[in-house]
Amino acid sequence: FSPYRELRWHYRSRHHDLINFSNKHFYDRRLLVFPSPESALRSGLGVRYHKVDTTYSGGGVNPVEAKQVAEAAISALKERPDWSIGVVAINLAQTDLIREEFDQMLLRDERAREIWESWESTLYPGFIKNLENVQGDERDRIIISTVYGPKSDGTVDQRFGPILYRQGHRRLNVLFTRARMRVDLYSSMTFSDIEVVEDRSSLGVHALHDYLKYAETLRSEVGSENNRHPRSDFEIHIADVLRSRGYEVVPEIGSK
Repeated sequence: FSPYRELRWHYRSRHHDLINFSNKHFYDRRLLVFPSPESALRSGLGVRYHKVDTTYSGGGVNPVEAKQVAEAAISALKERPDWSIGVVAINLAQTDLIREEFDQMLLRDERAREIWESWESTLYPGFIKNLENVQGDERDRIIISTVYGPKSDGTVDQRFGPILYRQGHRRLNVLFTRARMRVDLYSSMTFSDIEVVEDRSSLGVHALHDYLKYAETLRSEVGSENNRHPRSDFEIHIADVLRSRGYEVVPEIGSK
């Protein structure tokens, strides 16, 4: 249909860290995002990266990571029983393994089981799904398992399951924007383990690399000084007030 309008108001995320990545990498900063009044660390919101100390043996499963993700889900239920929860693995094999681990833990933890079951009759029951099945879902807390990682010799096979497909980057974008309150990303990889080759790597590989980097650093880009002077009286006034309180001010960082 033409002409068309884009939905620009972002309503889901309760902290800007949850949407900043996608706003830059997928929406060309067109979304109107409101900054949270609290820091992510103080509020418990935002994105958290958890390094899993293990090696990947192949077969599309990472048992140590699956166990840690299941444990994290159990802890999350008891830590914030008022938050709905979803667990997502990159592929189906890891999803099944996480579900087995989680079900076993749930049988042994009565409190977690009560909370999990209490959500069943609501609009937001807990779920454990693979990447290709989370379209349309949203929960307060999303826990992600990336599955793949370094082998025992330290090398990382550059094969990342369904994200290599043509629409892999779009599926990742859906995943990265499912949480209202918090994302916990579990991975035995760091962003430097993923080899990105311009014009050769798939868009999905680019997206996974960049999101891992974002989760580790919470910085999507670094502004650089350009020696420009303030361009408005308002900017000059704000800078003067900040300097009067002892802050060092450098104007126009990252401006073009």
